[in-house]
Amino acid sequence: MRSFAIGEMGWTLERYFTATLTEYILASEGYWKRWERNTAWPTREIIHTLILISPYIKKKDKPSRREIMTLSIDKKPVDIKQTQKAAKEYEDKLKHNINGKKS
Repeated sequence: MRSFAIGEMGWTLERYFTATLTEYILASEGYWKRWERNTAWPTREIIHTLILISPYIKKKDKPSRREIMTLSIDKKPVDIKQTQKAAKEYEDKLKHNINGKKS
């Protein structure tokens, strides 16, 4: 943990020792998101372009960008309304089970 914080993220020893675990986790998540934007995404675009222009790969065998490398930006956003509805249904089911009624 220390070598990553100091070596990769550029923290000082003082910053490392005074940071909470939550701060460290958030900083490391941000580090990997930045790495994804600056390194992984351009790499994926270059590889995809090279595959598209290659005459040696059949059109049906050419992968999509996501098949080459899946990134966090490829994830579909969660539908909040659907999640709230599911949480309410689960809460109602738990209330019924607590009261002795099986659902």
